[in-house]
Amino acid sequence: MSGIAAEAVTARLGSRTVLDAVDLRVEPGELVALVGPNGAGKTTLLRVLAGELTPQSGRVVLDDAPLASYRALELARRRAVLPQATSVEFAFTAHEVVEMGRAPHIGTAGMADDAEVIAWAMDSTDCAHLAGREFRTLSGGEQGRVNLARVLAQRTSYLLLDEPTAALDLRHQELVMALAASRARAGCGVAAVVHDLNLAAAYADRVGMLFDGRLLALGSPRDVLTAERLTEVYAYAVTVLEHPTRGCPLIVPMEPLAATGALVPQPMEGPIRSVS
Repeated sequence: MSGIAAEAVTARLGSRTVLDAVDLRVEPGELVALVGPNGAGKTTLLRVLAGELTPQSGRVVLDDAPLASYRALELARRRAVLPQATSVEFAFTAHEVVEMGRAPHIGTAGMADDAEVIAWAMDSTDCAHLAGREFRTLSGGEQGRVNLARVLAQRTSYLLLDEPTAALDLRHQELVMALAASRARAGCGVAAVVHDLNLAAAYADRVGMLFDGRLLALGSPRDVLTAERLTEVYAYAVTVLEHPTRGCPLIVPMEPLAATGALVPQPMEGPIRSVS
């Protein structure tokens, strides 16, 4: 069976269990959004699926073969990973960073497509105009789009994206999620950690809700992103409406933190003075 799947995966970091017997399969042709509060295990699950972290029990299967059976080069040609942050130590241009995504295809017939694929990836992520800029001089959002272009340039069957909309403005958040959905429609299996629940509701085919290392729910956005579940998981009261144009759930925060018994930030006393 095709797909990338975690099967009864348990992972620990030190003495803490960060994933507890998680089962999740991402099929070709779908975008699965992983949501949940901070520390729920979303990034750890993505790292396990990518083969970057070995679970204490359970396994990951990629297209019917154990992930551990793939050589590094084979894996790089099948799945691409966007981490939360990428450090570039040298003065590479944005174009050169994207070009790094073609490294797994060196020595193959696919090299003939390098220029076309790089141009497509940079156009798709709205960073072609940054091609000649040094990567380290770019803003956080610009670096994020260049890194996403690098991942797309690998031209893999699976995309594992950790917070692909982080540091992006509204337009580019929508662009990136629409791009992820379009790659799924083109036949890729896409898993993305998403903090914005409304982006997950609008673009994901399925949503996986994690909490305290467990997969609490997995299904359509409408089935998973209910007001009752979100209020419980995030310890903050919300209501779920119908989006006026998209035909998907629209999550709206309802109550201040005090209503959930959480700590309420206190305002500073006295006037605010500038510090010189």
